[in-house]
This record gives sequence, structure tokens and C-alpha cells, in this order.
Amino acid sequence: MSPQTSARVFFCGGALLLAGCAALPTQFGGTWPLPVERRSSAAIDLARPIVKPAGGGYQIEGYLTRQFGEATMAHSHVDVQFLGADGSVLREDLVNFEPRELPAPARLRAPSARYQLQVPAAPPGTAKLRVAAHDQPHTR
Repeated sequence: MSPQTSARVFFCGGALLLAGCAALPTQFGGTWPLPVERRSSAAIDLARPIVKPAGGGYQIEGYLTRQFGEATMAHSHVDVQFLGADGSVLREDLVNFEPRELPAPARLRAPSARYQLQVPAAPPGTAKLRVAAHDQPHTR
């Protein structure tokens, strides 16, 4: 393949990729169009949250593991926060994860726990979704 042909294929492929990205939906129409942020804690390492349509709303779910060197995560919890454009918390939900305590990692695989939350819709004005782990009991 000549360098000119390679350049054309590369250019056309890049243009198609960009056109596909520009076509992503911007409203709640079967996908989650808002940014999703995760915040791990000293005891909990959060994997990337998954948001998918379910039952006329959305299901927010994910996995977590115990951070290396931490003895326990028994007092930890996970919050799902809907944030406004100014960073204010519009809604906050406490999410339980199971199992509550994980054994120490064995060989190359770390055991994981799972959390999930079903929501009908994001509150009006939501600009971002944050899933955050905390290392103390929930106070609200």
C-alpha cells in the first residue's frame, strides 16, 4: 500500500470515528449522557461505575475491592450523588454493597463486592453523577 493510500485510509477512518462520537445522544434516551465520576477511599477501591437503562429508569452498579494493605472495610459505605453544574449535591443515595467484608486477596485475584441502585431519573439540573466511597458509617 502506498503512503498516499495509507494516509487516505487513516484520514477517512478518523473522520468516521469523529462523526460517530458527534452522534452520541445528549438527552436521557436510553443512554447516560452525563459525566460519571468515582472517588475511592483509603479502604475501598471503586471500579468504574456502570449506568444502564432499566425498567423505565437507570441502574447504577459497580464493583469494589479492598485497598491493598487495609485490614477491614466493615465501616465503609458508598454514596451515589447527583451534582448540579456548580458542584452542589442535588440528591444523595446510600448504596449497600455485598459482601460487606472481603477476604484478603489470594494469588493474583482480589475478591470484589457489588453495589447497585435503581433510579427513575436524574433530578432536574443534574450535570454529573459521582459514586464515592467513605471509610466511616453513614451519618444521615
